[in-house]
Amino acid sequence: MKSSIRLTRKPVGRWPDFSPRFTAEETETLKGSVIWEAWKELIEQAGVASRTKAVTVFQSPSERGLDFRVPQLAVMAHGELVLF
Repeated sequence: MKSSIRLTRKPVGRWPDFSPRFTAEETETLKGSVIWEAWKELIEQAGVASRTKAVTVFQSPSERGLDFRVPQLAVMAHGELVLF
């Protein structure tokens, strides 16, 4: 079976840093390293998704307007409930 990765004699430059976002240039570099069109298409889709969908900011419950409730433990000690 023939390998789908093409080896080049010249250095490609720097490898992508695999941060959450791929730049368009990094996407093209990765697409140039494979020979199968299906893989190139998948790399393109991943590159677009990394720039649009992959980076979402987490919001805390209070930022989303939700009540943040913490359960409490009450233990009977000397005839009174003590909260922990």
